Amino acid sequence: ENDEITEYVVPTRKDVQDILEAAKMVPEDGRLLVHCTAGKSRSTAAAIGILIQSGMAPQEAFDRVKALRPAMFPNRLMIEYVDDILGLGGELMAIVKTYYEEKLLLFPKLVEINRGGYNR
Repeated sequence: ENDEITEYVVPTRKDVQDILEAAKMVPEDGRLLVHCTAGKSRSTAAAIGILIQSGMAPQEAFDRVKALRPAMFPNRLMIEYVDDILGLGGELMAIVKTYYEEKLLLFPKLVEINRGGYNR
């Protein structure tokens, strides 16, 4: 059994709400560092959510984070929470679903590596 998987703490809706609330405290001209262990899943999902909350359209936020972190695989559980919390009606989930489908066609083994993007 892989210790990384068994020791992983699944992000909760409250975690995502806390991230979005904390981001509101950053001054408009301030900077915010968003990071996680690998820098490709939880952090990219959080960054996308923060950018949308600050006024970017979902696709624009997704594209901005992807440009900064091309190896991203946003945590889809967190994306679901962001979509719901920000009232996006499934728009962000659809963007991420399409992205995963495209990546998994090119790299089928990513399902195992990224545990389907839910990182559980």
